[in-house]
Amino acid sequence: MEYKTNLIKAQFLRRTSRFSATVNVSGEEIEVHVPNSGRLRELFRPGQNTYLQYIESTTRKTKHDLVLVEMGNTLCSCDSRLPPLLIEESFNKGELDPFLGFTKLQREVSLGNSRLDILVSSTDMNCYIEAKSVTLVEGRTAIFPDAPTLRGTKHINSLLSAVEMGYRAAVVFIIQRADAQHLSINRQSDPLFFQTLRAAKFNGVEVYAFTSDVSLRGVTIQSPIPVNI
Repeated sequence: MEYKTNLIKAQFLRRTSRFSATVNVSGEEIEVHVPNSGRLRELFRPGQNTYLQYIESTTRKTKHDLVLVEMGNTLCSCDSRLPPLLIEESFNKGELDPFLGFTKLQREVSLGNSRLDILVSSTDMNCYIEAKSVTLVEGRTAIFPDAPTLRGTKHINSLLSAVEMGYRAAVVFIIQRADAQHLSINRQSDPLFFQTLRAAKFNGVEVYAFTSDVSLRGVTIQSPIPVNI
């Protein structure tokens, strides 16, 4: 997923709401959109180098999205909209091994009272996919979730329902950085999500995780890593 414009370097100052922040660009404080409602406390620290994408629009209050954060020698994408797009891009290139053999991809599909990110299909099988964005890494361990997620638990239950109806179903964790070697489900942060995912995996829901190659040019899915549940 390539950025359409050159990114602008800025220093993070403060989070002003769930979807906005104040940053410093060449000595000027500006308000930017944060495309992620998560807490992201490990990313958003005063003085942290970040990168902005200019968005041309006549209706927005802000002119930039905060899309990348420098974490030492690692760039981390903080755009929670990206994971389904990255999966779609890799699927179209034939690069997602778990879903080889499927020929069609649909976005934002309904299943019962839930809306799931992706449905891939072939002549004889459907697979429902829910994508999850991961930004928290400690050491070499990616961690999800960083806060309780009732919505995430609902999605896992919907995937389990799909399996019970005879379909394939998968949750795909996209770690939006390259420095993780495995993913750990955060039992302390959200024991209900942990238990629900563990039971769903035991009953047939597939669980995958991939790191990302993140640069100032764009973000792409990189490598599969193991998931510890």
